[in-house]
Amino acid sequence: MTEETMQARQAFLVDTLQKLLGQDSPSGFTGKVVTVAEDIARERGFATRRTNKGNLIITVPGREPGRKIGLCAHVDTLGLMVRSITADGMLMVTKVGGPLLPTLDGEYCRIYTREGNVYTGVPLGPRAG
Repeated sequence: MTEETMQARQAFLVDTLQKLLGQDSPSGFTGKVVTVAEDIARERGFATRRTNKGNLIITVPGREPGRKIGLCAHVDTLGLMVRSITADGMLMVTKVGGPLLPTLDGEYCRIYTREGNVYTGVPLGPRAG
C-alpha cells in the first residue's frame, strides 16, 4: 500500500468519525446519526435498508459467494435520562448505560424532550442543604 493510499484511507476514517461522532444521538433520538451512516454507506456504493424499528442494515458484498458474516453496532449515546424536573428546577435523572455520575459535573449537555425541544446546560452535583 502506498503512502498516498494510506493517507487517503486515514483521511476518510477521520472524516467519517467526525461526521458520526458529531451527531447528538441519545437513546430514542438516533435518527440523525442513522441517516449520516446511511449516507456514508451509499456514497461508498453499499446497499442500505431500514427495518420497521429504524435500524440500518448495510449490505457489503464479500469475496466468496455463499459465505455471510453479520456485525452489529449501536449508534446511541448512553448517558442520563431525565425522569422529571422538580418544582425548583432540579433534574431528576436515571442512568442509561454506565456513566460515572461524578464525572458529569460541569460537562456541557443537551436535553431532548418528547415534544422536540432541546435545552442546553451544565449539570452540577447535588446542592449543599
